[in-house]
Amino acid sequence: MKKIKNILKSDVFLNFFFFPLIILLLADMFYKANGIVLTGFTNYAYIDCFVSIFKYPIPFLIAYIMIISFNALLIVIFNNSKISKIVLTIIVLIFVIINDFKVGIMDEPIRISDIFYLNASNGEMMVSFLDNVKGSWMFKTLFKTIGVVIILLILVKYNKNTSIKKISIRILIGVISLALMILPWININAFSSFYLNQIYPKTVDKTTINDTDVIKTYYKYGFLQGIYYFYLKDNVTSPDTYLKEEAIALLENTEYNESNNWGKPNVVIILSESLSDANNLENIEFDTDLLSNIRSYQNGENTQSFNLFVPSYGGTSVNSEFEILTGANLSFFNTGYIPYTQLYNDENGPYLPNLIKEFNNNDYTTKYITAWSSDSYKSGYVYDLFEVDEKIYRKDLEDPIIKGDYVADSYMMDVIIDELTNKEEDEKKFLFVATGQNHMPCSEDRYEEYDIDVKSSDYSKEDTALLRCYAQGVYDADKELKRLYDEVLKLDEPTIIALYGDHLPYMVNSKGENIYLTDSYFNTDDEQVNIMRKYTTPAVILANYDIDDISLEFINANYLGSYILNNLDLEISDYFKYVNYNINILPVYNNLFIYKNDQIITLDNLSRGELEDYYNIEKVQYYKFFDYE
Repeated sequence: MKKIKNILKSDVFLNFFFFPLIILLLADMFYKANGIVLTGFTNYAYIDCFVSIFKYPIPFLIAYIMIISFNALLIVIFNNSKISKIVLTIIVLIFVIINDFKVGIMDEPIRISDIFYLNASNGEMMVSFLDNVKGSWMFKTLFKTIGVVIILLILVKYNKNTSIKKISIRILIGVISLALMILPWININAFSSFYLNQIYPKTVDKTTINDTDVIKTYYKYGFLQGIYYFYLKDNVTSPDTYLKEEAIALLENTEYNESNNWGKPNVVIILSESLSDANNLENIEFDTDLLSNIRSYQNGENTQSFNLFVPSYGGTSVNSEFEILTGANLSFFNTGYIPYTQLYNDENGPYLPNLIKEFNNNDYTTKYITAWSSDSYKSGYVYDLFEVDEKIYRKDLEDPIIKGDYVADSYMMDVIIDELTNKEEDEKKFLFVATGQNHMPCSEDRYEEYDIDVKSSDYSKEDTALLRCYAQGVYDADKELKRLYDEVLKLDEPTIIALYGDHLPYMVNSKGENIYLTDSYFNTDDEQVNIMRKYTTPAVILANYDIDDISLEFINANYLGSYILNNLDLEISDYFKYVNYNINILPVYNNLFIYKNDQIITLDNLSRGELEDYYNIEKVQYYKFFDYE
């Protein structure tokens, strides 16, 4: 007993075991004390650090073993516990500070996959965001950082240094520490399901359509375990009752209704950055209809405007891009999953279905044109796997016009017009175009002149100015779409234009408040309605020739590309036929509910047939994206 007491009092115990515990708790406190993160959570964040240990001891123990092992490895490397303390604290501080900034900018904590986001263009984008979202939350981060540094200095000063003289013991500790650090990460595909079922038996959270559940999970299990937990989840994708033979049979035996009555036109799909119907906001009123042209296309001659249910909110445009181009629905992926960075690689990428390959197989010239850079979300690499004929990125645009901070929508429409008018006579083109003018951040002085004004507002002066800035971008997108369509109507060659909003805006004021979602429109008594509104954007299909069967009202984003494809006179794969087949069966769905016949029905209340349809879609998607040979 005396020996144990001496060990507990010793500097060896303090340096190897107690200090990592302090750092682990500080990391959790740092995360839980974030004013933005804690919206809707308990006010006792620091107490919750200790409560969560007793509620979820095994996840905490895993995190503790990881940080003990890393700390021991540092002591072995430097043979100086004081230096190891400083290095470990700096590394953990970097993680929690970056996390604070990411939450402040994107409303989502850091993930392992964020390593793919570390490039020049994304870094430049983040810096531009900081110009808009800087505020009191930054000072909180600064104060928390200072607090951690003070604690570190006290521990370094009053705790004696530990060094290990025997090389053999250092090597042994180093090998054991390295093994304990590597073990939770190796053979992850085989053990992820075991870890999640045995270690986190109560973590299945169906609310993955709402990206704040990532924040809640980090809050529940702790910052470091939150990172590890979602790394594990990203490696478990197989449906519970999946059989490959069933998925193949669904593709081969489904009776498809083929229309093919739109002929073989040129096709342009436009991702309109952050486009949403800001006229819906109830606490602010503008002096003009921001989407007057898009609204006029509803049930027009050869035109249609409708609602699109998108997978992203506030950012990650590539996820709605992914759904449009692949027909896959991100509801069957894990929260925060980004296929462009996490799914595609040399081994599987060339075999995954996408719209571009379908057009390539029908002798179209395919182009991807964007206002962004090739290294954003591995775009250049992914579109090579998509086998697009030509990629045109920001650096390839000739003398682009800038409006506000980004390439103007007017310029991108001119690029499209040029592509459609300057082509070989018999050439058919498929263009996917991503705009950027209305990208965040918003600021009062972003535009030199405004075409719109605010009639009334319940918001503060600062917030009203930010919303007006955003509304100007929406107005410009609508105006430039009409200009493009007017030019397309002059073309002799059949052409179809489809435009959609990729997500609603993420607008943060100096207090760190996401002001767009504070509007009454997104805060009804029905949570499902709120979610639908949060993930709904406008979309249009416009043609310059006679087409019929445009009867869309509200569909998932993953249907849009296949819907257009299936109405063309082309040879297409059974997969895209199957995707289109489901439009009338489950037009709008996620992993919380379906929206059908103007009713929101939770998955628990689906009929047996509807539930079977839902899981059949999941099985086919898993087969095509994870089990296809």
